[in-house]
Amino acid sequence: MTQTANRPPLPQPLHWPILRPPLTTCDTCRDRLDDLMIVVMHDESDSAFLAQILVARHIAAKHPDAVPLPHTDGCHLCAHYERHGDSGLWNEHRVRGLFLPEATARLM
Repeated sequence: MTQTANRPPLPQPLHWPILRPPLTTCDTCRDRLDDLMIVVMHDESDSAFLAQILVARHIAAKHPDAVPLPHTDGCHLCAHYERHGDSGLWNEHRVRGLFLPEATARLM
């Protein structure tokens, strides 16, 4: 993984303008978001699934206060995760909306 402390912040438009703490104050969050951006921008062979899973997993595990409430608009994945009691994946699902476009975030 990259080290945020050893380099300047990403220039416009490559930064994540919608993020709020802890996503902007946690070095691991920032490093993983930077890694995701690098994959998205420069690696045509990688669909970025692993990079975004690592971001979501870290936020859900290390920053539980940042996990949004369940979707209330009939989200079939929220209903599935709630029905099966899989709180870890459910939290990761909801967290993706913090750093991905909504349509993409709702795919997993």
